[in-house]
Amino acid sequence: MRPVQTQKIRLLLVEDSEDDAWLILRELRRGNLEVEELRVDTEPELLRALEGGGWDIIVSDFLLPKLAGLRVLEIIQQRELHIPVIVLSGKIGEEFAVQVMKAGAQDYLVKENLARLVPAVLRELGEVSRHRALAAASAALHESQELFRNIVETTEEGILTISHSQHVVFVNHRLASMLGCRTDELIGQSLGDLIEKGTIPAIHNPGELLLQDRERYDVRFVRKDSMELWLSVSSSPMLDQRGQALGTLTMFSDITERKRIEQQLFHEALHDSLSALPNRALFLDRVSHCLARSERNPGGLAAVLFLDLDRFKNVNDSLGHFAGDRLLAEVARRLKRCVRSSDTVARYGGDEFTILLEDLVTEQQSLEVAGRIKRELGYPIELDDCEVIVTASIGIVATNGGYTKAEDLLRDADTAMYRAKAAGRGSAVVFHPSMRARVLDSLQLESSLRRAIEQRELLVHYQPIVSLESGQIAGVEALVRWQHPVRGLMLPEEFLPVATQAGLTESIGYLVLEEASRRVARWRLDYACCRDLSLYVNLCSAQLEDQQLPDRVLGIIEQADLDPSSLKLEVVEDIVAKEMDAVYETLALLRNNGIGVLIDDFGTGHSSLNRITQVPASGIKMAGGFLRRGSENIEIVRAILSLAGNLGLTVIAEGLETAIHAQKLRDLGCSYGQGFYFSPPIPETAARILFSTGRLLR
Repeated sequence: MRPVQTQKIRLLLVEDSEDDAWLILRELRRGNLEVEELRVDTEPELLRALEGGGWDIIVSDFLLPKLAGLRVLEIIQQRELHIPVIVLSGKIGEEFAVQVMKAGAQDYLVKENLARLVPAVLRELGEVSRHRALAAASAALHESQELFRNIVETTEEGILTISHSQHVVFVNHRLASMLGCRTDELIGQSLGDLIEKGTIPAIHNPGELLLQDRERYDVRFVRKDSMELWLSVSSSPMLDQRGQALGTLTMFSDITERKRIEQQLFHEALHDSLSALPNRALFLDRVSHCLARSERNPGGLAAVLFLDLDRFKNVNDSLGHFAGDRLLAEVARRLKRCVRSSDTVARYGGDEFTILLEDLVTEQQSLEVAGRIKRELGYPIELDDCEVIVTASIGIVATNGGYTKAEDLLRDADTAMYRAKAAGRGSAVVFHPSMRARVLDSLQLESSLRRAIEQRELLVHYQPIVSLESGQIAGVEALVRWQHPVRGLMLPEEFLPVATQAGLTESIGYLVLEEASRRVARWRLDYACCRDLSLYVNLCSAQLEDQQLPDRVLGIIEQADLDPSSLKLEVVEDIVAKEMDAVYETLALLRNNGIGVLIDDFGTGHSSLNRITQVPASGIKMAGGFLRRGSENIEIVRAILSLAGNLGLTVIAEGLETAIHAQKLRDLGCSYGQGFYFSPPIPETAARILFSTGRLLR
């Protein structure tokens, strides 16, 4: 038995995981490849490795912390290096796969399935070898026609040479096989006749190629036996030693499989994998085409229906996400039964679906479709031995409102859908222009707020918390502000309601905690008066429902190098008033890690004393309204201070506005105060000036 031949290769591996690198190398060596490898995971390392040269192939992870696969491809393209690149990924989406292939990758593979790695490497090494062979063949053409024939007949490329008079001089057997004919059927024939008869694919400007540099393009070709091919065609002039044109050399590569994969990826990029419906991108494209036709034919009428499944989250929470996916797939099937084949049903995202109805006679037809949808969804759906009945809120908008952009049409359909939700489950509402004015401001504000969060444009102001005895600043409360580009500096009450409705308060909360932790940690180092400075940050209800809250908080302050004992988290009394064992457990975990927990706005909520004693709190912030209501509330303040003292809780009085308020609280034994009497919330620059002076606030 003959020993298995091994092939030596020099591999440049762009990978940060040693485990993944080991798996890749193991797979290659199993394929009888003797690998000399160098692993890099940063751009400087990659550049140094490329300067050394001599690499046969590059295998790159799609996304590394310090170096993206697309950047690797960009560097290869910029340097005009003819090194094949294979991209690997743990999980690559269709859009990214198309992007990678267009960026110049020869192939992409999923790490979980490396079975294609060795064939792909061998194929690309073969491609490199073949291209090198062709280059050698062109150089040796002037010395030996026989040598040229021997080389081109062994290559996987189809090769065609054309004379100056546009007649076929040479065809290798590989090209004849590709085209489904014999070589003698081609040699000597006029190139124009062969193209006209469909014997070979059209070659771009064959006569002009004698005067041009190399060009490459892809061509679709259907052979006489109806077999479809995709060929990559590359043509260049052949010159004699004096530089005179002899003819044209054209090479053909069969890229049919690659084109099939690209077309499949393109289809998947425009369709939802769960429901097989068009996705948002394709739906918007079809709406755009519909509006363009409406401009050419003003009498045409179409409508868009925007559906949101009511209480879909309950299905996910109670039956699980797999059941939720099956429900969405069944809803998709039912929606398609409610419309014509010429209409478009799309999954817009999550539990939202959209429908484009074209060639309508009246708007009433869109309401009739909404009625059919309501009836179709009214039949029970079997999920894990449970019967689920689905309802959907539907917003409807017709194209006769002067629309020119698909996004505007969808925006108004979405607005009508939210009005339908407000009207009750299973409702359908037709959009009216009067709705737009009421929601436009809120939508614009939400959009701007999302962008501000993503680009970290929100500001943090700091209000000092002062020792009533000494006047020293004991801490600062971090308060979010938004420097809106049009509306100016906005206070929380102006944008937090929108943030709450849009589900953005959790992101804002963590953004404030990250920024304030970094600032306070720096101030504690830079200013002598801040050595023991505490940071007070409010927690929203969305954060308290996050089971990862303790880990995220600890991770943030660890990254900021802030001592846990310096952080005090505030929870409003109304949250404490609820029976929320999970919240109490979360607060207890924070306290066990040295972080303080305060009950904010104490005295304004409806919590019972029994429940207060169960909260793992280290202090309370007493609402400032008690002192402003008159002397009759002094006894309430005295009782709160007494209760806090008995429970071992620190008390901070909020809302202090005058020296009289501060003196009364000092006389009653309150330790700390906060309010405009001492300082309003101030930006970071003003806080640094305040700390640099080291002055007391009395």
